[in-house]
Amino acid sequence: MGSGGRRATARGKIIQSVHRLAGGTAMTVNQFRRMALDLPDVEERAHMGHPDFRVRGRILATLGYPDKGHGALMLTPEQQTVYVSAEPEVFKPATGAWGRAGSTVVRLSEAHAETVGEAMTSAWRKAVSSARKKAGAEGGVPSVPREMRRIPGTRGKTLPAGSRTRVRHKP
Repeated sequence: MGSGGRRATARGKIIQSVHRLAGGTAMTVNQFRRMALDLPDVEERAHMGHPDFRVRGRILATLGYPDKGHGALMLTPEQQTVYVSAEPEVFKPATGAWGRAGSTVVRLSEAHAETVGEAMTSAWRKAVSSARKKAGAEGGVPSVPREMRRIPGTRGKTLPAGSRTRVRHKP
């Protein structure tokens, strides 16, 4: 087993220990909602008839899928493996491609706030990272106004306001 597998197993044992020590009770829909909304910049919207929670336009969690007693978290596949192996009665992959991509169903009646909070924070970090990458791919919010940006390969000349000229580089 590689070191990634050992880390996943060790992390799973830590989660189980926290779960046992906390001795908490089952989560409610309102606790799940409050936990999501307490994270920075998260807002509640709706998607396909279910409440969802987004940061910078990216969904990190939903409620009511597959039914009212469940929530879902958008984790990485690696994070999903850790949580599912540590607490299979609480976490399971969503069906189909969504599940293979890391979407993880949370059975609220079996869940404890400490574990779900940790998983939700991981989903939040993933959503923020994804939003940053998307903003970078689309140009994002420039730190310098467009008219002040340098034209590549022109030794510091700036692009005139309103110009759409492309600079071609010779091979």
